[in-house]
Amino acid sequence: MIRPAKITATLAAVLVTPLLGAGPALAAPKLTDPPTPSIPQRYLDQPIQWSVCSFDAGVKRLYPQAPTTNCAKVSVPMDWAHPDAHPDVQVAISYSTATGTSKGLMTSNPGGPGGAGLSLSAALAVDKPQLFSDFDLLGFDPRGFGRSTPLQCLTTADALNALPVTPDYKERTKLTHKVEVAEAKLQADACSATEFGQFVSSQQTVYDMDFLRALLKARQLNFIGYSYGTWLGGWYADTYPGPRRPVRARLEHGLDPHPVGQRELRPVLGPAPARHPAVPVDRPARRSDQRPRQDARAGAVAVQRDPRFADHAGQGR
Repeated sequence: MIRPAKITATLAAVLVTPLLGAGPALAAPKLTDPPTPSIPQRYLDQPIQWSVCSFDAGVKRLYPQAPTTNCAKVSVPMDWAHPDAHPDVQVAISYSTATGTSKGLMTSNPGGPGGAGLSLSAALAVDKPQLFSDFDLLGFDPRGFGRSTPLQCLTTADALNALPVTPDYKERTKLTHKVEVAEAKLQADACSATEFGQFVSSQQTVYDMDFLRALLKARQLNFIGYSYGTWLGGWYADTYPGPRRPVRARLEHGLDPHPVGQRELRPVLGPAPARHPAVPVDRPARRSDQRPRQDARAGAVAVQRDPRFADHAGQGR
């Protein structure tokens, strides 16, 4: 039985021990961020097939003055660093224009990692209609989740059957810890087993976000994030520290990946994620206690995807 385990990000320390009589120790390599990729023009020139979002009627029932929210899927590179090396993938987006004088483009993320956020921006504006008035609103399902190109996590029946077992996960024993570590490793291996799994990460999602900003011809991208979404918002600001840095952001229930995530972003008042049944907001799964289902292909087993493993599959930074 695959159960989610909390993933703690760790930084590998490089220890250099000089040998007696040897020359000076080699310095540890300096870690640097990857270069920010440019956006190939063909992605900016792609036609967008907009249609009214399925949740738009629910938004208007709750707030009749709301603008129409349209949805589409747009193509993005699987790997922004090498856009010609892999097939494209799709990101599902929603968009509405400000009913008043727009102060810019606002997007959001519900957390997870892996929470689908297609309807979140509109749902937040239902609770705070000033968002409808002051901002063009963008919602999106991060790559790998929701209506975007899905992430598949594949393993074998033998690997699944080889997992250690424990009679009760609530008992905090060495056996329980061993089981959780083994299951987390299997989940990570399963989710990085496919070509796409190598490129489902915070860094690639941040590149997607800036592409959406450019696609919608916005100068800056304002942001509302919750839980892991605070990490994502800080990551975006850290990746694009110049004129594209968000001028308004709300980071709720924050994780602090970098001082910029908490200290330098000016807040805008915004509600907690709306829970109106008429405006469904997809949530990260809280449980993963279903047996993995047998895949039709060659003995592979498709492991149920737990969104909290998004950065454990491949390019997490």
